[in-house]
Amino acid sequence: TLSGGNVSLPGYSGLTLGGPVAATGTLALSSSQGAINQTAGTIAAGMLTGSSAGSAILLQANLVGTLGAFTTGGDFTFNNAQSLTVNNALSVNGGAGNLTLTTTGASSDLTLASNLTGNTVILGAGRNINQTGGGITATRLTGNSTGSTTLTGANLIGTLGDFSAAGFNLTNAQSLTVSGAVEGGASTTLTTTAGDLAINGALSGTTTTLISAGAITEGAGGNITANLLTGHSVGNATLDGNNHIN
Repeated sequence: TLSGGNVSLPGYSGLTLGGPVAATGTLALSSSQGAINQTAGTIAAGMLTGSSAGSAILLQANLVGTLGAFTTGGDFTFNNAQSLTVNNALSVNGGAGNLTLTTTGASSDLTLASNLTGNTVILGAGRNINQTGGGITATRLTGNSTGSTTLTGANLIGTLGDFSAAGFNLTNAQSLTVSGAVEGGASTTLTTTAGDLAINGALSGTTTTLISAGAITEGAGGNITANLLTGHSVGNATLDGNNHIN
């Protein structure tokens, strides 16, 4: 067990955490020539920051309040067993790596207060996912939340894959393609503030709202299941898939 106020753990060819590490202040992890891995123990810290020449995989039941700036030369995967706030920019391999953030537990929220950049971005929460600042830049976004997911920042997402939530609201500042199964429970809202909206996957929500700064289209694999469909588009709206709308 390693503990202290502010704790810095530098590694050269790699850094492996095999036991508990606690910092009442900030814990900084770094590996200048290799990856960071967590094989056992938990990280308990007010804030976690770091950098890795390779991937950083931290999948134990960690207890971190805030995730600060973290950069990697590969993927970044972090699991937290309580609510987590991301308050500084995260970048994985200049956007080429995959970024996964999850919180576990019935009262564990995930709050995004800063930018996230990754190839595939995966978000998970035991309760709610909220975006209070910044934007997500990703080729693909997937995830799930037991509660609601509200991502209404200036996001730059190419494709929305599988995502399930008890209320799903996504705003995108460029064209968006839905390619997976998106299940929003009571409500699903998809908005583009620039570009088109293409529904090429299965979209469901008791009330489903589609808003596009361009056109709305539906591909051969697209379908919408909803009690009520509302929305508007600046361009054409063509929804000729196998829809089930009351």
